[in-house]
Amino acid sequence: MPEEIEVNVGSIKVVEIKTMAEMTEQEYIDFVKSDSYLFLVDHHGVLRCAQTGMPFATSPRQVDLLIEYLQYERSKVGEAVRVNDFETPGDGNLV
Repeated sequence: MPEEIEVNVGSIKVVEIKTMAEMTEQEYIDFVKSDSYLFLVDHHGVLRCAQTGMPFATSPRQVDLLIEYLQYERSKVGEAVRVNDFETPGDGNLV
C-alpha cells in the first residue's frame, strides 16, 4: 500500500484554467509533452510526475491502467470551459 511522505518540491510550474482553456490544440499538445510539466520517464523506465518525481507506472501494463483511469475521469470533465467563468489571478480566486 502507498505510504505517505512529505516532499519539498520548491516551485512548480502551473497554468491557469483560463490560459489552458484558451490554448489551441497544438499549444495544449506541446504543453502536455513538455518534460518539465506532467510526465517524464526516468533512466530506469519509470513514468514519473515531472514536478514531484512521484512514480505513476513501472510497467506498460500500469500505463494501460492509468490510461483506463483517465478515460473514466474524462466523463467528469466539462465539454467546454467558458473562459469568462474564471477570474484572473490576484482577485482572491484560485483558478
